[in-house]
Amino acid sequence: MRRKELYVAIFAGFIGGALSNQFFQAIPAFASDLTRGRVLSVQKLLITDSNGVARVGMGVTDDGRVTMAISDQKGQVRIGFGILNSGDPSLDFYDNNNKARMVVGLKDQAPFLVFDDAAGIHRVLLRETPGGSPHLDFNDSTGSPRATMGWIGEKADTSLAFLDGGGKRIWQAP
Repeated sequence: MRRKELYVAIFAGFIGGALSNQFFQAIPAFASDLTRGRVLSVQKLLITDSNGVARVGMGVTDDGRVTMAISDQKGQVRIGFGILNSGDPSLDFYDNNNKARMVVGLKDQAPFLVFDDAAGIHRVLLRETPGGSPHLDFNDSTGSPRATMGWIGEKADTSLAFLDGGGKRIWQAP
């Protein structure tokens, strides 16, 4: 390369750099836009991987719930979380058949943890009662409580009880 061409190339590089700096200040401009409230506003957003598989979806449903779903490499939802219409948060873990198998959340501002079987029946439920006491239920395949520990009955006594299929106590301590 001759000296004149080298000087032209260097000069063009400086001009191009200066112009691109004026027109394409992406990162500082984006950060500045966030603080100024100038952001992308959408009701639903879907993020895909390089193969076009949906991996993250978030949005506001037609009935006003805010939700987010995270999918595996096949596009199958594995984790979902959101804010229910009641204002309570929920975090759901899904199996390979798209069934929520574990749910953690708040109901009426009281925490709970639920384990469901493959049919979607609540089998284990750990929760806080309205009075603030812990309560644990083990349910049969129909969802009926068969063993329960915690606050039972009208009085706020802690207890362990076993129930028949109809919900009648067959053993309790104390």
